[in-house]
Amino acid sequence: MEELKLLKDQNFYVFKTLGQGAFGRVFLAHNPQMGLVAAKVIRSYSFDEQEWEAAGKLQT
Repeated sequence: MEELKLLKDQNFYVFKTLGQGAFGRVFLAHNPQMGLVAAKVIRSYSFDEQEWEAAGKLQT
């Protein structure tokens, strides 16, 4: 599964899949710097540059 490799390469440990939809999958994951997160991996054909930039500005 490419999504798991992508997250592992970014130093995430994936516990489980939380859900999936038309745009990709959401995983329960842990990252040493971020802690416990819900990580969404978007399929490349569904990728929208503006959505990505907006998501990057969100604060927890």
